[in-house]
Amino acid sequence: MYIIYDSMDNIVAGEALRQGMVIKNYVLINAAVPAACFDADEGRIRQTSYKNATTGPTTFRLWDLFAPDGDGDAEKRNLDYRGTLEPLQGNLIIFFLPDDQATSFAWEVNNDATKPPAHDAPLNTNFEYLPNGYPGAKLLKVNVFTGQIEYAITNSGHKFEAMAYACRRWGKATGAWGSTEGAKDSNEDLSTSVYDLPRENSCFGDEHSAQFSYRIQQLKPFYDQLINSLHLGPPNP
Repeated sequence: MYIIYDSMDNIVAGEALRQGMVIKNYVLINAAVPAACFDADEGRIRQTSYKNATTGPTTFRLWDLFAPDGDGDAEKRNLDYRGTLEPLQGNLIIFFLPDDQATSFAWEVNNDATKPPAHDAPLNTNFEYLPNGYPGAKLLKVNVFTGQIEYAITNSGHKFEAMAYACRRWGKATGAWGSTEGAKDSNEDLSTSVYDLPRENSCFGDEHSAQFSYRIQQLKPFYDQLINSLHLGPPNP
């Protein structure tokens, strides 16, 4: 089976794969899922130098804190994104855009501003991550009004809660990063000149899902490459 998913649709595809769906080729376009899902290697995925991202009057300092992805607690690690879809039986074909406004800037600010530790996440109020906490009880649900701990987030039914609300990622989204996992993966950088689009400074520029916003004639290089990547070609002249 060949599947093609765009943006957050890849969350649906990821869960199907996690439950055992078998595929031959999986095309991810502007995928709004962590690259660490497909590659757990710290040296390839972890962002090791911080950067600032500014929106309006607020500046966020990204990639500057320890994340649950690097926690040595096995039970804690089982709650994370890291390695969730590894190994994947089938080929990954990834169309990524480094400056994608959704999977780069917005995704990274959301990761920083809404995930614990709470003192550094201004929009997080009811979850906490304690790197030096007790094994199996490092992620906590906190009462938003009293600040009291309600329960520890554990493997018994809380994985999706942890992933959505408590697990700050230490790496980028697949849609802005691509994959460095291995030879079976194909990476297509939508910022390269072959994909030039009108009104953009660098091919797809920062447009999330531009393949749906332009005329088919303007997108021919993109769809030609999609056909070639799936070995369905040759494309029409």
